[in-house]
Amino acid sequence: MRDFLKSTDNRRLSLIELLLEADDWMTIAELSKQLNSSTRALKEDINFIRNDDPNIQIQTGPKGIRIISDYSTGIQDYYSGLLRETLPFQILEELFFNESLSMSELGSILQSSPSTICRTIDQLNHHFSAYDCRIESNPCRFVGNERYIRNYYRAYFKEVSTVFDWPFRDYEEYLFDEMLNSVIAFLAKFSDLETDFVDFAFYDIVKTMITVNIIRYKQGHLVDTRDEESLLFKAFFNALKFFMLPKNIKEFEGLSITSEVVYQLFYPYLKKNIAIGIEPLNKLRKKNPTVNLSVSYLETYLRNFSEQMEIDIPEFDWLIASLYGTTYLEDDDPNAFYILYNRNKLFAQHVKHQYPMVYETLYTGIVEYRKRLNKPLHEDKIYLLLYTLITIWNNLLVELHERYQKVSLLVISDGHFSHAKMIQNLLSFELRQNVTIHTFHSPEISVDKLKASDYDLILSTFKLPDLKDKATIIIEHYPRVHDIKRIEKLLNCIIEDKQQQLTK
Repeated sequence: MRDFLKSTDNRRLSLIELLLEADDWMTIAELSKQLNSSTRALKEDINFIRNDDPNIQIQTGPKGIRIISDYSTGIQDYYSGLLRETLPFQILEELFFNESLSMSELGSILQSSPSTICRTIDQLNHHFSAYDCRIESNPCRFVGNERYIRNYYRAYFKEVSTVFDWPFRDYEEYLFDEMLNSVIAFLAKFSDLETDFVDFAFYDIVKTMITVNIIRYKQGHLVDTRDEESLLFKAFFNALKFFMLPKNIKEFEGLSITSEVVYQLFYPYLKKNIAIGIEPLNKLRKKNPTVNLSVSYLETYLRNFSEQMEIDIPEFDWLIASLYGTTYLEDDDPNAFYILYNRNKLFAQHVKHQYPMVYETLYTGIVEYRKRLNKPLHEDKIYLLLYTLITIWNNLLVELHERYQKVSLLVISDGHFSHAKMIQNLLSFELRQNVTIHTFHSPEISVDKLKASDYDLILSTFKLPDLKDKATIIIEHYPRVHDIKRIEKLLNCIIEDKQQQLTK
């Protein structure tokens, strides 16, 4: 949906994302080539961003250009600002809350001429025609593929606000909190749905989903659930309604809670073949051979990769259940749908940049798993599964960093042990945090002992004999600025060599 942005905003956003992805210095020539833009335009963009958004710091120097986002706001604030300031998105937000407006009234609210509103709606309709959606006029209403429309609004409100904001004007947040808490308590007591994963982020996603669904339903827009709804569910629901449902969820926002309303509010979690949690997935696997074979493939693939990397997967069953649940929720999950801020792609690209072999192996496994489930190989949905896999396999990146990013350095001084300790303390202050520094403290020293040590780099104040594959560096008795730079350069080379081992 970036086509709705002005060309300059689009280019500036691409510039920011490219610098974020690189996470390092880039030359203006590199940026110009990748963005297909003149160096003059890019320099103007850099000056504009510096002056317009103090939360994003673009640094320039002899090495080129790099970006540092303000730690108190983050890059999401930039995307949110673009959404709020861009007319097509303003129109869509206004239509969500008010479906009785003419084009003239809509223009008056958004301080735009009727002709501008008309032209912008034509642009929106051209875009949304691919998704079987359109904006009707007089009154202006967003209609068509209701699943897509609800997905759009859930993603929009997620990007334009944070968990501390309540973007739904004229609706009381506490009422939705009360209702959702009752539903979660009910599910925990009377169903197989596991609720251990309900943290504030998941809670906020579900609350946003329910709010969007209720508002659209009350406006008369229905999701077609005929292929998902069953007579057994209706009978089961009616029994629950009369005997077990708490009073405050038998009616909500003027709606009598019927089986249809439940489907309209919670349809993402009521799909056929969905399973959220370990036990529900185990039950489904016994009933559905396709699901069982696909999940079995994923289990075998990840176990083999874990053994190859010698990195254990804690809570393996939970990881598999989460990947399966994500696969079946993805079409209706705000984390899988984005307007401007494709956070899953940015996350995946950072992993790919740092650990290309690990990324490619996991990517290949996810693609094959999706094929076996007959799921489309949509790139953004693969990014979502990679994000889910890597974040739930929470020791993967830590152990990769320990193995391929962390280096150890041994300091040897022929002056005195306290001199070696002084150098150690000084280097601990000067060097990067992922360097561990030790001193050699033994009555005996030998070439064999140094060769057999696990240190990546040996620093000494005197000439060492040839240690073959062991990296060494010699400094004078006091480490100068020049020495620090030499050490840093050598450490970076060692880290690069370690990372290249992942591609062999």
